[in-house]
Amino acid sequence: VEREETSPADFFDWRERSQSFEAFGMAEPWGHLFTGDGEPEAIRSWVVSPGFFEALGAQTVLGRTFLPEEYQAGSSPVVVVGY
Repeated sequence: VEREETSPADFFDWRERSQSFEAFGMAEPWGHLFTGDGEPEAIRSWVVSPGFFEALGAQTVLGRTFLPEEYQAGSSPVVVVGY
């Protein structure tokens, strides 16, 4: 499958206009270095949109996914940890 680039503006426009999907989500890979005691470690993560977990039908085993207010600018950083 080829990777296609989509701007966040296009995504949110498609989501607002869509009448065919129950859930609509987007994810963008994001990498950074985790530093502290010892050697820095490269961490791979994803920034996801509202609706991402619902579109996948993902269920948590423990904890929860993101709350709507956690997607707002200025909110505290939160993560969903997977294994």
